[in-house]
Amino acid sequence: HPSQIDQKSEEAINRYNEYIDGAEFDDQPKDTLQTLMGKIRIQESTIEIPERVGYLEQNADGDGMGLAAAIEYAASNIIQVKYHVVIADFQGLSGVDLETISIADAQQLEARATLKHYTRENVINWHFARKNGKMQLSWICLLERGSEFNYTSRCVDEVLSYLILALDEDGNYYQQKIVDGGSASGEGEKNYVNVGGQPLKFIPLEIVTDTEMPSGEMPKGEGFLARICNVALAKYRKSAQKDEVERALSPTLMTKGWQRGDEEVFKELNNQRTYIATGGNQVNNLPEGVEYDVLSVDGAVEPFQWSLEYADKKIISMGGTAKQEQANMTATEADINASEQNAKLTSIADNLESAFKRLVNYCLMFEGGISVDAVMDTDGIEISLPRDFATPKLSVEEVKTYIELRMMGAISQEVFESTLKKGGWVDKDVESLINDEEPPLLGVMTSNQVG
Repeated sequence: HPSQIDQKSEEAINRYNEYIDGAEFDDQPKDTLQTLMGKIRIQESTIEIPERVGYLEQNADGDGMGLAAAIEYAASNIIQVKYHVVIADFQGLSGVDLETISIADAQQLEARATLKHYTRENVINWHFARKNGKMQLSWICLLERGSEFNYTSRCVDEVLSYLILALDEDGNYYQQKIVDGGSASGEGEKNYVNVGGQPLKFIPLEIVTDTEMPSGEMPKGEGFLARICNVALAKYRKSAQKDEVERALSPTLMTKGWQRGDEEVFKELNNQRTYIATGGNQVNNLPEGVEYDVLSVDGAVEPFQWSLEYADKKIISMGGTAKQEQANMTATEADINASEQNAKLTSIADNLESAFKRLVNYCLMFEGGISVDAVMDTDGIEISLPRDFATPKLSVEEVKTYIELRMMGAISQEVFESTLKKGGWVDKDVESLINDEEPPLLGVMTSNQVG
């Protein structure tokens, strides 16, 4: 609230409402996320997986999300909140006794291995312990939110489900579901997962993060966007203060020199008008000796403006996107911005590739394609994300220079196209630039038109 004294009177409430209405939020966290996701271009990834689990490319989660989309979804959450959890599960067995069913029986039920996603917000609790001779995740609780229609109250009731994935005292993997609310409320049985007639000795889960996964603990700290969110929120609050100060400093009309009876003279001189009119085409006939002036306070909001501009520069220095400042970035600032983004994206891409290769192998194991012992060998799987986001993009001026060099024959068409591609420009971008700036050069992109 702008007032530290009165926050409850009708006047204070009206002031607060006006104060909030004057606040402007620049959604720079969202802009930054879109920029980073655009640079990493996961949909252009190279994905080659065994034919037995080839269905994952088109339907990795059982609901139509392909493998590339699953990787993209994980990447988006990692950028926002630092880590993301993905589980390899055998879909279709929720109502089946996992202790008695075999892989062959599961295949007859048309059960398929799928990938289930859980955001950081849905990871409720966890524990690491030394099981089966190594330190590993031994227990994790994941929240699932759902709803159920109540025919008696004719309302929708919220249903919370807690999925427990754990290793028991003997190091055997089991799942357990606890439902809070709805007709199925209660604690379910422990369902053990057997592969090849043997109990699984690890939880088929990957915690994908933006840095190296710490041993024996969950990742700590905030996501890449956290600091940018803090600065954007500070800007939002500062903009409200700036707007209120601007309203308080609106130009004020000041008059002096009035004598008794001048009011009637003013009315007579101005067609019975009793006030001084302002704005375009307004004429005020004043009694003799009366003067008026417009009082304004210059520079009163300059500190606010400086503060907002500084916040934009700070966001850029952290690798964020501040659109209104991008055009004024120096080469050094642009390099810092790109370096911050590229360093984080490189680490995220590395971890995504490794994690999803293992997840594909978990699914392949459930499908009977490999043994449990071979599940960590991912040599037969290729998941390669684009890495050219680390290449600084050529400026418009640099592209124009290369166009001129090509037109003069100083470089070949092959070198021209290769240089622009490495500089982050595609043919479509260059054609747009040529059409906007130099229409006669449109043919430069067609090799048979340029000798």
